[in-house]
Amino acid sequence: MIKIGLDIEQQGFAPIKHIKMADNSTDLETRYQDYLKMNCLDESKMVPIQRVETRRAFMGGISSSLILFRDVIGSIEDEDEAIKAMENVETQCVDFWNATIMTKNKKTKLN
Repeated sequence: MIKIGLDIEQQGFAPIKHIKMADNSTDLETRYQDYLKMNCLDESKMVPIQRVETRRAFMGGISSSLILFRDVIGSIEDEDEAIKAMENVETQCVDFWNATIMTKNKKTKLN
């Protein structure tokens, strides 16, 4: 389970479980808005190319994740191995956010 430090939002980051999803929607525009919140981004303050590239990065990540979960993890027949694979993905995400946060503030960690 990921535990988030209290001062992460104040640092300009709102990673992973710190952001509450608006709902359980599979609508990608809804998920994109959550992504913007997670990264403390405001499209109205972005220049046009940043808006385009931010959306492309999001859709690229979603597309890669879909392939990972559908084709790679979904093909693992052993349930325990599939769970380990999911935990490995989660750990890599936590490590990424820790590195991102630690770059800005050496005191905060996600786990």
